[in-house]
Amino acid sequence: MAHRTRQRKAVQEVFDSADGPLLPEEILELAQPRCPTLGAATVYRTLRLLRERGAIREVVMPDQRVRFENVGPHHCHFHCRVCDRVFDVPGCRTVGSPRESRIPGGFRVEGRKVLLRGVCAVCR
Repeated sequence: MAHRTRQRKAVQEVFDSADGPLLPEEILELAQPRCPTLGAATVYRTLRLLRERGAIREVVMPDQRVRFENVGPHHCHFHCRVCDRVFDVPGCRTVGSPRESRIPGGFRVEGRKVLLRGVCAVCR
C-alpha cells in the first residue's frame, strides 16, 4: 500500500494469518488487538483499497454474505454450520480442470467454486 498506516498494516496482518475468508466484522475483531484505534470505517476503506489493487478478492457465500481473502491459487472452502466460520481447504481440487470437464461446446468457463459444509473440529 502506498500510504501504509498502522491500521492498514493490522488489517493486512489479519489476512496474512487467516485460515479462510473473513467477514469485515471478523477482520475488525482480529485487527483491533494489534491496533486499538482501528474502526469499522477504516476496515471498509482498506478492503476497498486492497480489492482495487488486486491483493484480496471477495468470496460470496450461499447466504450472500461477502467475505474477503488474499488472492492466491484456486482452492475450496469449508463452511461450519455451527460457528459460521469459513476455512480454506488446502489441496482441495474440483474434479478436473475446466478444459477437462464435459462442458457443452460453445460454453466458456469463467470460474468454479466448491463449498464443503459441515461442522469444524472446534465445534465438533
